[in-house]
Amino acid sequence: MVVVSVTLAMFHYFSLCSRRTSFATLVARARRLVPEPPERSITAEEGTRLIRDVQRGLRLARVFDYRTRPDCLPRALASFVVLQRGGLRATLRIGARKFPFAAHAWVIVNDIAVSDPEAEWMKYQPLLTIP
Repeated sequence: MVVVSVTLAMFHYFSLCSRRTSFATLVARARRLVPEPPERSITAEEGTRLIRDVQRGLRLARVFDYRTRPDCLPRALASFVVLQRGGLRATLRIGARKFPFAAHAWVIVNDIAVSDPEAEWMKYQPLLTIP
């Protein structure tokens, strides 16, 4: 339950920051919150539980988010930070598609999308990858 709460808090933090700061500043803040290298190694079972709890926190964030269209960047940054601090090697990806033009952010752990369903992020060409 702690991971769910931390994910929800991180989502709201990045959501509020995204209204006032640049993309570069948001990514820099996320990077400062992530230890290099991970503080500890975790088992496969702990990793699965961590991913499940982060996804649960992101679902709650969607419920409590008052905007009509939730923003993918705060979701991706929150899950990236919580997963990295939890000991998983998560990768933040930012991508775009040409027509109709759209940009998207998502998090991958071992080729599995954490912050979005696979059908969503497969539509985008990755432009920036942050390990």
